[in-house]
Amino acid sequence: MKASRLKCNNTIGVCAPSGCIKEKNKEELQCAENYLNEFNLNVKYGENLYANSCIYSASVEEKIKDINNLINDKNVNSIAFAKGGNNVNSILEYIDYDGIKKILKYFFDLVIIQFY
Repeated sequence: MKASRLKCNNTIGVCAPSGCIKEKNKEELQCAENYLNEFNLNVKYGENLYANSCIYSASVEEKIKDINNLINDKNVNSIAFAKGGNNVNSILEYIDYDGIKKILKYFFDLVIIQFY
C-alpha cells in the first residue's frame, strides 16, 4: 500500500512531536509555509504546535492529540514534523497506527524545506 502523491490544493498537516516551536523558529516555519504555498499546497497546524507546557515541549497528551488529529483528518494528505528530537519517544506508543493504515499519508520533516 502506498500513499497518493501530493496534488495542487492538498493539505499538509504540521505538528511538533518532540520539541516545541520557539519564537525564533516561527519565521523559519512561515518561510516553509510560503514555499509550500507556491506549489498550491495548503498548511494546517496542530493546535498545540507552539505549546510549551513542559518547559521544553508540549505535554505527551498535547503532542499525541495533534498527531492523531492530523492522522485521522481526511482533509490532510500528508503530515510534516516541524521539529523533532529525543522527546518523540514519549509518544510512540500512543500513535494511532490503525488510523495510518486506513488513511495512508506521507510523513516528512520540514527541516529540508527550511534550508531550500
